[in-house]
Amino acid sequence: MSLFQYIINIWYALTAQTKFMGSFEAEVDKKLAALQETTAQILTIVQQILTAVTPLPASRLIITISTPDGQIKENPSMTQITDVQSITFTLAAQDAKGQPAALDGTKTTASIDNTGVATVTLDPSGLSGTVTAVGVGTANLSISVTDATVATDVLTGSAAITVVAGAAATVNITFGTPTP
Repeated sequence: MSLFQYIINIWYALTAQTKFMGSFEAEVDKKLAALQETTAQILTIVQQILTAVTPLPASRLIITISTPDGQIKENPSMTQITDVQSITFTLAAQDAKGQPAALDGTKTTASIDNTGVATVTLDPSGLSGTVTAVGVGTANLSISVTDATVATDVLTGSAAITVVAGAAATVNITFGTPTP
């Protein structure tokens, strides 16, 4: 074999190698592009899942009152009890989508504006309590509680409590002076 033929054979071998490498490189580029597209789709789906499960801040306080006669009232504007009764309440919250939201019960305050009519006591959880009648009249229950996810967000709620006289428990009879 002549030197010229040897050089030609090397040139053909290199040309074939380059063609093979070129087609291999094109195939790798196609697979890489497909992988990048799939990765982008997966990232979009993961972002949608995270958006769906990440809790939103609480936007609405729900006060649920249980009356002595067994009724459950959600955010009542007014509740009536007698002067010997108590009512219990629980607190919950919803986010802007109407889904449950977390509350930090350690930062709950509850007050009654007329303590001659009723008193309020919070349970240790801060997410429930009791209103107890002490006299006849109307009092307003005011509650504020902190959102557990955004510590600077405070939700407030209120309910009017009307206390009426209960049924007579005893009857006093007073006799007058006897007449002839």
